[in-house]
Amino acid sequence: MKAKILAAATVLVALAAAYFFLTEPVEHKAPGASWRFPELAAVDGLDIELDGELLSLRKADEERWVLTDPISFPANPRRVARILRWLDGSGGERAPLIIGEREASPGTLQRFGFDQESSPIRLAVFADEQQAYQIVVGQESDGTTWIRPDGEDRIYQLNQLVRASLVSELDNWRDDTVVALTDAQREHWTSVETQYGDHTLRFRRDGTEWLLQEPEGVTTDARAISEFIEELDGLAANEFGDNVSEQESGLDSPVYTVVYGFDGLPSFRVEFGTTVASPEDENIIFRYVGVSTEEAS
Repeated sequence: MKAKILAAATVLVALAAAYFFLTEPVEHKAPGASWRFPELAAVDGLDIELDGELLSLRKADEERWVLTDPISFPANPRRVARILRWLDGSGGERAPLIIGEREASPGTLQRFGFDQESSPIRLAVFADEQQAYQIVVGQESDGTTWIRPDGEDRIYQLNQLVRASLVSELDNWRDDTVVALTDAQREHWTSVETQYGDHTLRFRRDGTEWLLQEPEGVTTDARAISEFIEELDGLAANEFGDNVSEQESGLDSPVYTVVYGFDGLPSFRVEFGTTVASPEDENIIFRYVGVSTEEAS
């Protein structure tokens, strides 16, 4: 997989409606609500549908989630974690508590944001690669959110706001990390190769130290080598260049290349293309970067 990215160099509410929401009684049945969130050992998939557009996320392994629809791309771990936290209450956040419920009459559904004009969100939650349950997310009000579980003839009021965690531009769902070594990669990291024009530097790992293999016979500073090798770790993208050709980005003939090698793990290559000034400030320079992986032999 190769992904081209642009890496960064350095209310008015009507009084009548308000009165209605404040005065109409709500059936508060938190301790004995007729529906509760299913307890799942581990969520491994999320489908989010809004206005006919589907966004699918799947768990790739213990550390990573990926987008599978509408594009295939590593998922933003922070956005995924935010959804998982309110689904199960982990990470110190409140677990989803039902504090009220109503019958799902046509008038109630319209009033609380479940009609199509209100753009309800449909969220399907998967476990063991099978859909575990599905809810429709309606209107938010006074720090709460109304939901309707699939097949239920009632709507339920949650004790927190959740729509913002489910709605965002596609690029915000994408992982903007260019280089971020995992613990496994650090443990099995064996080599680094850099190419700049006709010049090549090859380093190999010897225990906790990095040694220069090529060119030979050059006096080196172990600390400087280590700092150089670690410099790219944590590099993040500013934008994604999906519609930029390799010729436009300069990735058909990279200015320089860095290849990370691992023992028993896929290696990956980071290629640096041409630079371009920021549209907002010409003094801020961005560079196109391409990342690709190669399975271990």
